[in-house]
Amino acid sequence: MFGLKMQQSAFVHADGFLRAGTPQSDPPNPYDSWALVANNAMAAELYLKCLIHIETGRLVKNQHNLQKLFGMLPRETQAEIQKRFDAAMRPPNYDFSSVPEAEREALRKVAERMPKNLVEALRKGGDAFVEWRYLYENESDTGNPYSLFNLPAILRVVILEHKPEWARFGVRMKKVGGVLP
Repeated sequence: MFGLKMQQSAFVHADGFLRAGTPQSDPPNPYDSWALVANNAMAAELYLKCLIHIETGRLVKNQHNLQKLFGMLPRETQAEIQKRFDAAMRPPNYDFSSVPEAEREALRKVAERMPKNLVEALRKGGDAFVEWRYLYENESDTGNPYSLFNLPAILRVVILEHKPEWARFGVRMKKVGGVLP
């Protein structure tokens, strides 16, 4: 893409999915959750593939499971990412006081299933991109808990520690006939 090498092309693609997978409101619109999870998971996948290529020279294709991709990184890198992720992960503090009593128990059960660290989050949410992009086809209307929203930003920082010159990368496009190409 745009004459970039594979590593930087993956990085640029991941940046786009990270922006698309970042909630625009706090709390996020619940109807956006499917797209937010799918885009965030795709960003994590691409950053992981980029980092694997940077650190090992290995080009990974046809693998979408975040846990498996994470396992392809060198142990030292895994430990550093896990340390950063676990430090940034806050224990959930859910307020169910405004929820009707009939729904509270179901929500408490969902909250109990939420991962508490990176290893657990990868195990439960490793297939999020595949599961959540077609969640509407799932009759139960629920996917595995996804608690990896911090992961793409952490991976991006780790990549930029290797490639600081990528921090300001951008493409300037000019309109042709009044529209972007």
